[in-house]
Order: sequence, then C-alpha cells, then structure tokens
Amino acid sequence: MSATDDNPPEPSGSPSTSPLPRWEKKAKNFDAIASLEFSRMIYASNALENTGLNLEDTTHLCGLVFTDEKVPQTYKEEKRMEAQRKKKEEEDKQNRWMVLKLMDSAQEYVTRTYLKGGREDGNDVVEEVIDERRKNKQARREVIQHARAWKYFLERFCIEQEELNINLIQNTHTVLCAGYENEDNSKEEWWEWAGVYRTFNTIGAGTLRHQHQKGTRQRSRDRDGSITPTQKNYKKTNEGRRPLAYIRPSAVEAYMNEMIRNFEILKEVGCGDGVDEYIELAAWVGGMIMNIWPFRVENGKLARLVMNGVLWRYCGIVADIGEGERDKEEYFDIVERAAQVFHEEEFTVTARRQRGHHDLAAMVRRKLEEGRERVEETMEYGWGFWG
Repeated sequence: MSATDDNPPEPSGSPSTSPLPRWEKKAKNFDAIASLEFSRMIYASNALENTGLNLEDTTHLCGLVFTDEKVPQTYKEEKRMEAQRKKKEEEDKQNRWMVLKLMDSAQEYVTRTYLKGGREDGNDVVEEVIDERRKNKQARREVIQHARAWKYFLERFCIEQEELNINLIQNTHTVLCAGYENEDNSKEEWWEWAGVYRTFNTIGAGTLRHQHQKGTRQRSRDRDGSITPTQKNYKKTNEGRRPLAYIRPSAVEAYMNEMIRNFEILKEVGCGDGVDEYIELAAWVGGMIMNIWPFRVENGKLARLVMNGVLWRYCGIVADIGEGERDKEEYFDIVERAAQVFHEEEFTVTARRQRGHHDLAAMVRRKLEEGRERVEETMEYGWGFWG
C-alpha cells in the first residue's frame, strides 16, 4: 500500500538514527537552550543571596524539574540514582560496538584521572568542596523549589496566558517556599506562612546587604491618602548607607492590589510592540515587589522570578541577575536607591511617571544583551525581537 499525505509512512530505523526535519531540530535546540538559560537565571538569583548550588548542579536539577523527571531530594538519593543509571549504561554497552565501548572507557579514565588524580593545581580539593555543598539538603531544596516555582509561573503566565494576579503570585510564592526550614527557631511550618502576607514590621530582608540595621526607627501611619504607611528614617548610618523604608503589614494587601491594577494600566497604555517598554514594565513590577516586601521570606527571588516571567512572555528572553560579585554590588545599590525613590514618590506621582525602576531596567537591558549574544553563539538564527 502506498503512503498518503493523511497516513505518512512510519520512519525506518530507531529514533536515535532517524534524521529529524530541520524545524524539529531547531525546536529541540530551542528547548535545550531555553532550559540552560532558565537554569542560569535560577542559579544567578540564588547566588545573589548566597543560596543554592553551583551552576553545574543547578543546571542538572533544573533539567530534571523542567522535564518532569524524578528529582533526588538528597545527595545520597542522587548518588544511588546515578549508580543505577551507570549500571544500566554498562548493560547497554554490551550491545554496542567494541570501539565505542573502548572510547567510553577511555573518556571515563581521563575524567577520573583529571578530577581525582591528586593534581597539584587543587582540582581534587575543589571537587571535595562542591560535594560538601551538594550534601546540603536545604541548598538542594532552594534550587529545586526555585525551578518548580518558575515552571509553575511559566506555565500559568506565559503558556496559558493568564493575567498577572494576586492568586498567581501567592501560589508561586507557596511553591517557592515549600520545605523551607526556619532560621529563627520558629515552630511554624512553612505551609502556615508561605503565600500569606507578612504580619510583622521587621521585613527580614536577608537578601539585602546591610541586613536592616537594628536601630532603624519603626514609625508608620494610617493610609488616608495624604500620609504614608511607611517607615521614613533616611538618616545616614555609620557606614554611609540609608536604611530602607518598609510597608506596614496592614497596608501590604492594598499595595499589592494597587500594583496589579497599575501593571495592567502600564501594559495597555505604555507598552506597544517595542521590547524596551516591556523591559521597563518587567523592571517596574520586580521593583514594586521588592519595595512592598509582601511575604515573610524569599521576596527577592519572587521579584526576580516575576520580572523574568514578564520578560519571557513579551520579549522571549530572561535576565540572569546576580552572577558574580559585580552583579551583586550593582543590584544591591540599585535596590537601595529604588526604595528611597519609591517612598519619596509615594502618593505624589502616577505609576507612569515613577522613576525608581529605571536603574534596574538599565541593568536588565545589559544582561539581556549578554544573554542574546550567548544564545546566538549556539543558534543558527536570531532570537525573536532581537534578531
């Protein structure tokens, strides 16, 4: 029977040897590169707060999350799964050509010699340090839940095209904080406060460099339209820094609702087809979450996650902010300046005229350009808006 267009013939040979159409190869390349960029973004966001694992381990765990594979929760479990995988590979090798088996053995020998041969350049020491970090269950959780939160937000906001809303943000924060171990000896479990607005004045900004000096004056007023419910002590500290203001807990919900409303206004009025407008929008919403500090912990990661969700949906690329000491210093400086500008502009200018996010937008543009250049090195064609 001859094949028809409606019933194409089955491809001959195994999937690994069958040629793929050009578009399908590009699609697979795109998925692989996107996964790498997402992993780098998560690694950088964690590194900014000195959490998580190194880039290699982050990429490995994120890849498992993104492909819905089983994710080892502990280093011991990962080693057991790795041993099972290697055992299966060895069994498969028995059915391959001898030359491939010899090549694999040679490669394993070179790798083992290079990493574990007691080299004088310290490679054996580095490997030991990395393994110790891998054994940290909390560090693994930070990577895994960050990847799961990004996957959840990506599916809802970017793929299903759900509009940004409070419920989506709260659910994303809940996924991000799953399994969080309290550092203050609190008996509360993570599910009691994850996704719930904070109820205390001390915002506990562990992501910020100055850790909020204990001497900060805590004064706030009711929100009556003329005065602000924020702490406004901007006196210089001994280190020359200005303590950040914070939103009073009772006003967090109102601020978040206002943020969502202004996001829709800015998107409809201020954003056309230009990438630059959406970069400004992404930086604005990320900065707003940082300034409001709505939840107990992980606000910085949430802010960067939402910001990158906006970038991916409207620009097709993400920004890996936090990779390296230079990025950290620049980002912390931007956050501190933005917080001061935010509270100075409070109730005096509209969202369209706010300027506190401009420095962050400039940093995002630079990181996006670096990402575009990195992506184009491994792809045969331009990238969406940036082609």
